[in-house]
Formats: sequence, structure tokens, C-alpha cells
Amino acid sequence: MLNLVEQTRLSPAEIMVIAYDFFVGKHGLTLIERIEHMHGSEGAVEISVVGSTLKGRIQYDPKMVFNQLTDYVQKQYGLTPVYILLHLHDAHKDDPGHLVIQADFDTPVEVRVETLEYETLAKEFVLSLPR
Repeated sequence: MLNLVEQTRLSPAEIMVIAYDFFVGKHGLTLIERIEHMHGSEGAVEISVVGSTLKGRIQYDPKMVFNQLTDYVQKQYGLTPVYILLHLHDAHKDDPGHLVIQADFDTPVEVRVETLEYETLAKEFVLSLPR
């Protein structure tokens, strides 16, 4: 397993957009879930939206639902975001591999990439981030 850590001047939201475009848009991986981890003065909350489609009464944009949920919880309960991550696989392979891109809400922002099978893509992505 490869674990990479890099600091960048980008925001966590910008990193997630770039990561999604790079791994899903450019290289065809499948988004499994988005997670945001938040802390209160005591305890923690994780919000996870699973899958690349979300259907209820109608079909919703899962990224929009995720953003609305995390914004609401932060504002309503005063929780502080700690990290956000994308969990990806290759849905077209029998052994889909594993890739997680995590961005901390610290300054400077640290990006962590953990992967099985996607070492070359992970290194290319991390090297492409502005320092």
C-alpha cells in the first residue's frame, strides 16, 4: 500500500474537485463515497454519501446533497470540519483496487493519498498539486 502526504495552498474543496476530475473524469475510476469528519467540543460526526447517483422521490446530485448536509451540520451544531475524503475504486475490474484522497482543514492543507494498485496515478496527482 502506498501512502503519500503533501501540503498545498489549495482549499480542501478545491482539492476534492481536482481529485474527482483527475481520477473519475480523466481516468475512469468510480466514486464509492464522500466523507466529511467534524468535531465538536466533545464527540465527532461523520457524514457519508455513498455512490455516484442518489435517488429518492427524484434523482439528486450526491455532491449537492453532501454539501448541503455538511453545511447544515456545521452551521446548526457549530461543529468544526477536520477532513474531507473521496473513496474510489475501478468498478470495471474484478479486483477494483482502492484509492482514498483526504484533505485536512488545517493550514497549510495536507493531502493524504492511500492506494492499492493506483500508485502511478496517485504520484502523478500529488505532484500536480500547487505547493
